Amino acid sequence: MSDLTSEREFISEEKAKELSDRYLHERYYDFDKISFRSVENASIQETPVYRIYGTVHVKSRSLFDRLMMDKNAFTYKFMVEMNAVTGRVINYELQ
Repeated sequence: MSDLTSEREFISEEKAKELSDRYLHERYYDFDKISFRSVENASIQETPVYRIYGTVHVKSRSLFDRLMMDKNAFTYKFMVEMNAVTGRVINYELQ
């Protein structure tokens, strides 16, 4: 990494998870539970980033869903890329 980024202090991985949780809940109100699997350090064009991986569980919307659908049908994987210095979300994916 460049000298500019080495002089800055990174946010902690716990803070990155907290910011990711808030970011996802702001965009998807029906997320019931967010679980974090791992956090990786990476860089994009010399910008230090955290890649935060986990799963989200979406609230079922009807009684039919709760009775007939497999619980895993409402669970999705996610990845959030976040600037490790500022805590700003750069990108995210839901699968």
